Order: sequence, then C-alpha cells, then structure tokens
Amino acid sequence: MVRRPEEVLLAKDVLDHQLVDVDGVQVIRAADLYLAEVIGRIRLVGADVSTSTLLRRLGPRRWRPSPTPDRVIDWAAIQPFGDSSDSVDGNTQVRLKTTHEGLHRLRPGELADLLEDLRRDERSELLAALSSDEAADALEEMQPDDVAQLLREADPDDAARMLAAMEPDEAVDALRDLPTGTRTELLRRMAPTSALALRELLGYPEDEAGGIMTSALVLVASNDTVTQVADRLEEARSHDLDLDAVAVVDNEGRLIGDISLLTILLTMRATPRLECRPCWVMKTW
Repeated sequence: MVRRPEEVLLAKDVLDHQLVDVDGVQVIRAADLYLAEVIGRIRLVGADVSTSTLLRRLGPRRWRPSPTPDRVIDWAAIQPFGDSSDSVDGNTQVRLKTTHEGLHRLRPGELADLLEDLRRDERSELLAALSSDEAADALEEMQPDDVAQLLREADPDDAARMLAAMEPDEAVDALRDLPTGTRTELLRRMAPTSALALRELLGYPEDEAGGIMTSALVLVASNDTVTQVADRLEEARSHDLDLDAVAVVDNEGRLIGDISLLTILLTMRATPRLECRPCWVMKTW
C-alpha cells in the first residue's frame, strides 16, 4: 500500500505515539482513539490517554470491543501530526504539520517542560515548529543537562542559531556543558559578531563575575531624557534584547544605578511631563 500525500495512518502513526496536548501543556501517549460521524464524514474526535484503556487493549481479546473512556482529550487540543516521506529503518517518520497555532500560545516555561518530556525524535519535531527566538526562550528555562543533550542532538546549524538567539550568559552556560569539539563547531557556525561576544564571555572563569554576566545591556546617561531612554529601548527591541532594566552611567561612563522597565513605564504613564526631563529624575520623583 502506498501512502497518499499528507496521509496519516492512525494505528501506525498516532496510536501509542507521543503527542502534545496544547491546552493541558503535557506530553501524552494515545492509548486509544475515538472516531465519530461529523457532517456526514468520519472524524477523529478524541484520544484516550488513560492507563486502564491501555491495559484493555493489551489484555485478553474479549476486553477490546468495550471502550473505557477514562481520560479522553479533545483532538482539537492536541498538536496535530502529519506524515513525511522520510524514513528510518523502513519506518515512516511522523512530523508536525505546518500549522502550529497552539504551540505559539505556550509560554517558554511550558515549552521547556514539553521538550524535557519528549523523546529525541518528537523533541526534534517540536523544535522545528518553533522560531529560533521561541526555541531559545524555551532552552533558557530548561535544566542544564537537558539543554546540553538537546544541543548535541540538534543539527549543528540549528543548534548554533538557537544559541545565538539566547541571552549571552545563558548561551555561555550551555556552551560550557558541551565537549570542547562541539563547542568550537557551534561557535564556528554562528555569525562572527555573536561568536565573538560568546568567546569573550567564555574567557572568564565560570565562578567569577565575568563568567556569569551578560553583554545584553542598554546604557543611558544620567542626563538623557525619558524620551531618549524610550528610543534606546525601542532600538534594543529591534535587536531582540531581553531586558528588565536599563543601566544609568555618568558623563565618565561610571555606573550610577539602574532603572527597571516597570518604573519607566509607570512614570511615563503617570507623569507625561517627564518626557523632557532627565531619566534619573525617575529615581527621586
């Protein structure tokens, strides 16, 4: 039998396979599938993930005709899978379809939990459905051992892109956990500016300040206006910097202190007159 394009064999490709329940934010395994007639067509409407259902299917033949819908999840809440022409050892690999709206609604921590629970093949498919920034944010929430394993498993170019999109201090922590050869190869595959910044941080001892610092900073002068600070933040956003504060320096570049983004936002909303006043006024206003 020859598969038709985008055809999925439920018994072979879905039943007993790992799937992603987007609404419940969990990795599930389909123990049984439920079909129903919808507008004159037979549709897959749910997946039973209960242990009792699995035991019924694996038990005596006389148990199998009687469904035991203990924990049934709406198929619409499950990240759909589609077929692929690729095969490994003669087995067709099931891949995520091109629509992933449910995945993009998940927070980085939720994606991290899913990635830690999935097996290698399924994890690879989930990562392929995410942008580099989404994947990087998820990696920053994962346990170090899981991050190192994921980077070793990933295509080197994909791993390099994810590392380059991570916060510099997080990326350096991940690189330190990799073998020297792997680390060198991933840095070689990055854009020169990204690789140079990470190599510089890697040069600091891990347990000293330089080894845990980040180079993702927005510096403002103490006499910059609030409007100028907002412009700097807009520029930082265009460069995908993940910030929670700006650093304020004096005319000689010495650090005076920092102002949280929340303080900036609340000040601008409450007292718009400050837009032409020095930003450091926010600390004492």
